[in-house]
Amino acid sequence: MAKCLEKKAADRWQTAEELIPQLEALATPSGGVTPVATAPLSAVARGKKTAVVAAVFAALIAVVVVVILMSRRSGDMLDTRRVAVAPFENLTGEDSLDLHGQVAASWITDGLQQVDVLSVVPWMAVQQEASALEGENPVRELAEITGAGIVVSGNYSRHGDSLRFRAEITDPRRMEVLHTVPPVSGLSTDPGVAFDALAERIAGALAVMLDTAFGEMISKSMRRPTFAAYRESVTGADLYSRGRYDAAIEHLTTAYELDTSFIASLMYAASAHLNRGSRADADSLIGIAERSWDRLSRRERLTLSWLRARQRGAGIERLRASRGLAESHPIWMYQSGYDAMRVNRPQEAVEALERVDPARGWMKEWVNYWDQLTAARHMLGDHRSELRNARRGREQHPDRLLVFNYEARALAALGRVDEATLLFDEILGLPPDPSWGHAEPVVFAGLCFRAHGYSEAAQEVFRLALDRLSSFLPHESQSRSYRHNLGQTLYWSERWDEAREVFLQLVMENPDNVEYKGHLGVAHARSGNVDEASTISDELALMDRPYLLGSNTLWRARITAVLGDRGHAFELLRQAFTEGIDYGIWLHRDIDFESLRDYPPFQELIKPK
Repeated sequence: MAKCLEKKAADRWQTAEELIPQLEALATPSGGVTPVATAPLSAVARGKKTAVVAAVFAALIAVVVVVILMSRRSGDMLDTRRVAVAPFENLTGEDSLDLHGQVAASWITDGLQQVDVLSVVPWMAVQQEASALEGENPVRELAEITGAGIVVSGNYSRHGDSLRFRAEITDPRRMEVLHTVPPVSGLSTDPGVAFDALAERIAGALAVMLDTAFGEMISKSMRRPTFAAYRESVTGADLYSRGRYDAAIEHLTTAYELDTSFIASLMYAASAHLNRGSRADADSLIGIAERSWDRLSRRERLTLSWLRARQRGAGIERLRASRGLAESHPIWMYQSGYDAMRVNRPQEAVEALERVDPARGWMKEWVNYWDQLTAARHMLGDHRSELRNARRGREQHPDRLLVFNYEARALAALGRVDEATLLFDEILGLPPDPSWGHAEPVVFAGLCFRAHGYSEAAQEVFRLALDRLSSFLPHESQSRSYRHNLGQTLYWSERWDEAREVFLQLVMENPDNVEYKGHLGVAHARSGNVDEASTISDELALMDRPYLLGSNTLWRARITAVLGDRGHAFELLRQAFTEGIDYGIWLHRDIDFESLRDYPPFQELIKPK
């Protein structure tokens, strides 16, 4: 019974045929041997014992059926055409050579991605999951995590100035070695030749195993970067996953400069540029990558399509691409949920995000997972689930200021003012989070209070935020980021004239900044300066430069709404969405659109799709 219920599938009986002899032994005294010195049983005793044995046997059979079905279901979930390449084991005893094992696996993974008949687990997925494997059978565990029905693993050892690499291809369901790759060698300082040979031999072996007619063609068509380029890309990808985009870009672009056939590195760098708001730089890299379209794999083409759609503000195309990539890695499942939010599909976002385990692999450090899930719940009006999710996020990230924001806005939506106030006291006792900004978690909760009809509570929250902002040192208060936050908070506190003065100074320093100019326009409108507000709206309308993506039109919609022209404001808002503005929780709490909240066309526009 205990073996039937082992936690890991590999430790349980694998088939009914293996288990039936064990059950038969249980049904026979003394493990299957008929005892010699036994007193004869009465018919009643025999009947009772037979009934007990039958009941036990039936119960065990029921457990076995469930366990075997679970085992078979687990096995069925392993795709026999899906391949995961595990990091190679360093047998040299030299820590300085540890990176070679990761590069070997990443190199081979990249080569196999060109093989259209295979589904290859992305290297980032394997890298993140492999570091958390703790069982006695890491090959089987990696397969169960990634859904791979084939696992490539190996090791390397030193022989003079060279490293000798060995690899094998395993069926993780039966733990059967399907093919052992002949050893290959390369210089320890540049083993790229060895990685090439390994990738080609593994691809050829898999082609034969899967009975394809393209084994020879696959082997000859694969192109991989130089070792130096790959080493740079591995470092860049790691920095990217930790949000250090500037440093990541440096390594990723260096990788491409070392080997201009390395398009994957360019796409990584383009995404990092988009994450830091450098659309012109991203556009340049995407254009270079598109020149190699004909030799990209299907997954690489989808990734490039996703980048281009993201660059152009094409929300539906972006979602379509991330849906296509969602099965390849949890990061794309998360991304498809994120992209669904951007086109006002919060229910789809919830469904995608709930398929991701936030406590596994790279997600363990990704606090924004809880931002997207709670925001989707908020947009659906499911505030109790939103609060539960927010508190789960806080349990997972107790030291991150961001998670307090998720809980605060859920409490605000539920009208639980006293609980939110206690939470604000806790927030304001924490040091500022450099990744989030000054006092914004409190401010955004105040906006939710206002959006849900708790105006007095909202004003108290804004007062707390202003107190927090006033505590910063004089040199910090001169930064544009600080003054921007101060101006917004003054505006939301209905201190229109003070907010106007802050943004007037910012516009004088940065006359082309759409955000500052838009804030100044709505502040003028609130103060009754109709001509000044209209002039700024006209200036925003005349803006014609790349990468605005509707931001200028959105500010015109806000100015027009504050001036009282609901119909024109609605048309401008709808135009902003067509130009590239994303939907999101911001629209629900934007105070400049309060006059539209009972306007039927606006209600239909923001209703979740």
